Amino acid sequence: MLLIVALLTTVGADAKLKFKSFQATPNSCVVEMVDDKAGGTITSDGALLQNDGKEYEASWYGCELRDGKAVYKAVFPFQPALRNTVIILNINGKTVKKNITADILDYLSTNPYLR
Repeated sequence: MLLIVALLTTVGADAKLKFKSFQATPNSCVVEMVDDKAGGTITSDGALLQNDGKEYEASWYGCELRDGKAVYKAVFPFQPALRNTVIILNINGKTVKKNITADILDYLSTNPYLR
């Protein structure tokens, strides 16, 4: 029984990333992700973007933790098209991957100022 509780605690500590926003400029794209239940401390040391079969390292990466909520922000080279777009973050020593293609397209289609 104790082993099951320890396992559930470990699983609960994994990051649960949700897409927050996407901004594109002529030279870069900025991706923001959020974890509403990050807890009291996090360690994170970089971000990668996989898009259309290629991988890009973030030119800038930051993370902010407030009231147990973590916001991750990364700047990547401009992407002219979005195909099978995956963000990869290293959070608390674990690699966290999330396909964000549909999230970005939904975000862009629902924000009239970004069309």
